[in-house]
Amino acid sequence: MNRTLFFLGLIFAVLFPVSPVHAQQTVELDLAGALARARDANFAILIERENVESLRQSARRARAELLPQVTATAAQSRAMQPNVGGFTEGIEGIPDRRFTNRFDALLRARLSTLDATRIAEYRVAQYDAELSTFDLESTVQDILEAIADAFFTHVRNLARLDVIAANIERDRALLELSENQFEAGVATPIDVTRAEVQLSQNELALLQQETLVFESELRIKRILNINLGADLRVVPPPLSEAAIDSAQAIGLQAVLRDNSDYQRATRTLERNEYARRATNWERLPSLELTGEWGYAARSLTSDMREQWRIQAGISVPIFEGFRIQTNQLRADAAIRRQEFVIADLENELDADLRLARQDLRSRFSQIAIARKQLELSERELELARTRFEEGVADNRDVVSAQANVAAAEDGVVEAEYFYNRARLRLARVSGDVSRLAGNN
Repeated sequence: MNRTLFFLGLIFAVLFPVSPVHAQQTVELDLAGALARARDANFAILIERENVESLRQSARRARAELLPQVTATAAQSRAMQPNVGGFTEGIEGIPDRRFTNRFDALLRARLSTLDATRIAEYRVAQYDAELSTFDLESTVQDILEAIADAFFTHVRNLARLDVIAANIERDRALLELSENQFEAGVATPIDVTRAEVQLSQNELALLQQETLVFESELRIKRILNINLGADLRVVPPPLSEAAIDSAQAIGLQAVLRDNSDYQRATRTLERNEYARRATNWERLPSLELTGEWGYAARSLTSDMREQWRIQAGISVPIFEGFRIQTNQLRADAAIRRQEFVIADLENELDADLRLARQDLRSRFSQIAIARKQLELSERELELARTRFEEGVADNRDVVSAQANVAAAEDGVVEAEYFYNRARLRLARVSGDVSRLAGNN
């Protein structure tokens, strides 16, 4: 029986193989895909989104104070009341204490028909809920900026890894040439040793760079909530002058309109101005209506008798210990402070926009210069290698030229990286980092 089950299980496993649970997944990301994934994957954005929902519900709770409040109660009570200090105390035939039983079933209602303070509290709560949406958008932009920065950093690290791999390939070619020249009697042992030292240095640099690539890859996976064991492949963004052309079309007014921090600041000023007006309403009277209707009896099983009550109450502040005046002065200070914040933010955004444009143009020009330096370094290496092959000189010039080529290649990588960072800076200033995906 056991043998039969074993063979049946073996046949099932062959016909219907089950993929391993922890099979490695391949995730391919370009910049647009990374930015689009953030809103539904990043934990910081999800947490801030729940905070927005919490403030929306707080506004609804404040609104509840303006709506009718209706409750139903049912209570059975028993009480003993002693006859103490009355004119009938101690008279024969009159009990010295009295017991009562009472059952009440009531429907109570309350409505604030005129309460300016509660109305103002509800409106302020609405402002707070609206401001939280700007906080959410600011968090989204911060996360998108961090994602783009991590993406560009990882692309740079991968490019540097390729540069070091190319250096090692050149070093091995030089070592082989040096050994051949030594065997031919053209080179000396120092030439071979010099080539070996250069190769070992770049092999060490390769190991260090692999760690940096692993670190930057983990950073992207963490911020985008990607399985840490997945195989991540990034697609480098293309480079063009489109970002420079679009940067010139961005005006300060467009930046102020799209920047979530500035929009939050202006809405906060509106909130503070409303709160200042609301302080004057604290002197107004408030009117509240209450009522109850139900039945009363000795107990739940006794005959019920109808009961009801209606009450209208008005409350007028006479002297509140200068509380209203203090609230008005505090509201005035909050308005002035927010006006200063807005003015400072306008100057900051204007300066950031101007600097971002200049930095973008400069970084793009540096790419061309870096590529020209690489071209000259490669030409220098070719000439030095020819001299060494012909036995005119030792390989010191070749080693130096290869180092210059490596530095030039790394310079191109750095120039492209800082150009992308300049694009990111401009997009953040303009208020929408996701524009990076469309302006290459």
